[in-house]
Amino acid sequence: MYRPAIEEWTEFTNILGQEMDNIIQGTKSMDEGLAYAQSELEKLMAE
Repeated sequence: MYRPAIEEWTEFTNILGQEMDNIIQGTKSMDEGLAYAQSELEKLMAE
């Protein structure tokens, strides 16, 4: 499996994975989950 050489990769996949779970479980709509993931990932990468 290809993994980008970024220090934040583990946290990146944790955030994305959690939101994918929320979408699949129906706790969030696709738009809500993806928007939240994008917001959190942008914050992470800005640090």
